[in-house]
Amino acid sequence: MKYIFGLVIGLFLSSISFAQSLSQVRDWGSHPSEENIEKLWKAFPSSSTEMKKTIVWAVGQHKRKEDYIKLYTILESVPNDQEEWLELTGEALAKTGEKDGIKPVWEMYKKKNATLWAGKWAFQWCMAGNGFDIEPLALEIFQNEKKIPIAWYSVFGRLKPTKGWNAWKFMYSKSSSLNSEQRFFLYGFSKAWKEEKLWLPVWKKLIRKESEVDNLVQLIRATPPLTDSSSPSNNLILKTLDYLFQKETNTSIGLAVAEYLQRNKRSCDATRFAIEHSGQVVSQVSCALAKVFIAQQSFSKANEQLMWNQIDTISDPYIRGFCLELMGQIPNQSSSILAYCEKENLPVLWNYGMLALGEQLKNMINQNSDQADSICGLFYPLLERCVRSGDDAAICVAAENLRNPAYPFLKYVKSLDFMFEALRKCKLPQQEEAKLELQKTIEFFGGWESKHQPSEAEKGKVNSKITMASTITFETNRGTIIIQLRPDLAPETVSKMVELVENGYYSNKFFHRVVPGFVAQTGCPRGDGWGSPGFIMRSEFSEAPFVRGAVGMASAGADTESSQWFISLAPTPHLDGRYTVWGQVIQGMDVAHQLKVGDFITKASFRY
Repeated sequence: MKYIFGLVIGLFLSSISFAQSLSQVRDWGSHPSEENIEKLWKAFPSSSTEMKKTIVWAVGQHKRKEDYIKLYTILESVPNDQEEWLELTGEALAKTGEKDGIKPVWEMYKKKNATLWAGKWAFQWCMAGNGFDIEPLALEIFQNEKKIPIAWYSVFGRLKPTKGWNAWKFMYSKSSSLNSEQRFFLYGFSKAWKEEKLWLPVWKKLIRKESEVDNLVQLIRATPPLTDSSSPSNNLILKTLDYLFQKETNTSIGLAVAEYLQRNKRSCDATRFAIEHSGQVVSQVSCALAKVFIAQQSFSKANEQLMWNQIDTISDPYIRGFCLELMGQIPNQSSSILAYCEKENLPVLWNYGMLALGEQLKNMINQNSDQADSICGLFYPLLERCVRSGDDAAICVAAENLRNPAYPFLKYVKSLDFMFEALRKCKLPQQEEAKLELQKTIEFFGGWESKHQPSEAEKGKVNSKITMASTITFETNRGTIIIQLRPDLAPETVSKMVELVENGYYSNKFFHRVVPGFVAQTGCPRGDGWGSPGFIMRSEFSEAPFVRGAVGMASAGADTESSQWFISLAPTPHLDGRYTVWGQVIQGMDVAHQLKVGDFITKASFRY
């Protein structure tokens, strides 16, 4: 009996030790350094298979060319049936940036008959942009595989349009058997050849057949461009978008259509469509549509004043913000925009006002590049006022514009005293982003030689009572979202999230950022994405992918996480290993897809 009891205790302790070791390896991967890479290679030979997988991922996070040979040797030794291990090793090899590395890796995958998993690593190689012609590999995969790995759709979108179109037709023939995520990638990367004449009828058919909101967003982004004058193709495109606009009340669809029209704003058909669909109710969608016809109008002073008066009648700060951003499209509004932000002094309005100010600067320089010097002379005192304001959004946007190499501000910067003063006044760690932006700009103007550094993140406490069965429930004004926690991946982050929930922090927090087909983000105390409640957490990156419904921590770089988090509305492989995954939505993705900017959490609760 004593022996059995001792054995059970021993197994329990060894499982805890294994979990702690995995967490340590992920930490080494999250914080690349020469010391950590040495620790990883030293630990590899004596580690278990599961541990070796995580070590390989962590080595890849260091992105060192000199690790290619060791990783390739590991790939050779991985058993053919260890698909996940093969995939992680291929991805790590891709991240080394070895230009001549992809061909031998591909041959190794074929030798091991592991092409089904040859997806994500190839995507990483394409992301690296090392010039390797991946087209023959893509075509070989498409023609020989019954089930195409999701990541290959991302690779596929990077093929040359002429040859890519033939591959696309081949994949379209299989579209009826594709799942939602595969269709998402297929549609999204159709953008590569959307100017092909043959694409238009296929696009129309897919739009009317598709039911998933995020997939429709991808198809709208892949809409063929409008021509400069009315034509049968213009008519077909606008009729199809009109059908979609009337059928779908979802904000994401409306914004995707508005985004498309903005790209085609020189077309009078686009302007007509925007005017017809703007409606009487001021909303995010109507403001986005209004940008299209504002670009085609010359506004009198009376009309400009009418628009400013309209903003003052709106109570919702986010709608006022959308209107303020809209004012950025009208020439010569920069002084009025800044004066309005200073008068109202609301974080949300500062945020949208700064977006509008940045748009004014960009448009003026793009349209009058020969007058860039004098334009920067006009804007410099405005940007200096923004830095002196003490507002996070104003400081960050102004600092970023001041150091933009395309803008000749250097001749107007006589002293950096106002930047140093703003830097001294930053309340840390609440204004961590403002501090970093100021430091980067001071460095740019030669104010100091030392490299900017983020404040030191806290070493978080771990709540050992939290398990994989634990959940957090967020009640929102749209409905309920339930998130299953992942303490195995991010124990410190999960523990902090639970602490914030139990303290009532997330009640009445707004979703300040919703990007159709990408993310819905919340948790900012300011309500605009620039705020922090007064702490910084360490990053806990992992090999877990950002699939649809994955929940991650927002950040401004490694070890700058705080209270802001996001839900992935679609697969986002470019976020993998760069943001902390701490949960997965298990109920309420339909609610997440309905969220729009200005929606909010009413209550949050935790369950062990």
